[in-house]
Amino acid sequence: MDKLMKKGVRINIPILIGFGSQALRIGIILALTYTWSNPYALVATQLLDGIGAGVNGLAIMQLTKLLTNGTNNFGLAFSAINFCGFLGGALSNLISGLIVTATSYEIGFVWLLCPIMASLFFINLVAVPGSDHSKKNK
Repeated sequence: MDKLMKKGVRINIPILIGFGSQALRIGIILALTYTWSNPYALVATQLLDGIGAGVNGLAIMQLTKLLTNGTNNFGLAFSAINFCGFLGGALSNLISGLIVTATSYEIGFVWLLCPIMASLFFINLVAVPGSDHSKKNK
């Protein structure tokens, strides 16, 4: 991740890749439920989940480093971000479980897709100060 940052890649791009892989995973799961109910293909979508989690974990750490550079608050900020992420994951499971119980799995997956798509939209709008290393003069 640090190599990408040194090459001048915006920090938003890895985060978009991470969230995009989650949206792709949900789309594949929805397509599989309608066309081909193979449990092995469904389990294979977990690879996209691992890619998304790994890329997001590294990108969020880099983003926190950029935003807290020189303030000595990295640990506090990173812990708060992780807490919010875990709280969102728990609430996502709870709400999706209630939706699946009341309706169907397809509606539950569509419900999970909505916040991911909103995140992709808003992350693309955010400009992180200091994330463009190619303009820095060394």
